[in-house]
Amino acid sequence: MKKIFLLLTAFAGMALTQSCEGDAGPQGPQGEQGTALVSDVYEITNVNFVNDGSDYYGIVYQFPQIYEGDMVLAYRLKGSTTGGADIWESLPKTYYFLSGELEYNFDFTRSDISIYLDQSSNSVLTPAYTQNQVFRVVIVPGDLANKMTSTKYEDVVQMLKLSDNSFKKVASTRTR
Repeated sequence: MKKIFLLLTAFAGMALTQSCEGDAGPQGPQGEQGTALVSDVYEITNVNFVNDGSDYYGIVYQFPQIYEGDMVLAYRLKGSTTGGADIWESLPKTYYFLSGELEYNFDFTRSDISIYLDQSSNSVLTPAYTQNQVFRVVIVPGDLANKMTSTKYEDVVQMLKLSDNSFKKVASTRTR
């Protein structure tokens, strides 16, 4: 008898927990328009590092705005492959010479980026490293920055679905 009661109780429980199906309810109200997370990307061309009189070699570029949590990445055009593909290197980047060291570095605020050279000796400041330089700057929105697993140029471009045409070409503005 206990087995039959237990079986009937289980069967009744299953029958009561089954969902009913009926007509669909009315369409809900339209939600607010979402915003796409888009990176701001710039290519700063014709950068010539010159001494500003205080042994500072650098440029400053003004941005519209960088928001709290955004990540700023900077790359220097190192050259190109024999096939003509650009080679971009992440900053900071240090070069070692017999006569000293040269480092490309950058810092940023919410409104600008400063790209500059640090050197251990002025003898490393040759035109190949100081004249006609090209830099790319990628401002990654904070929500996307949290999902990034690499800051290598190729990985960033792929993740953000960027092409060469995505970069706004701008000229360097001023020294410090």
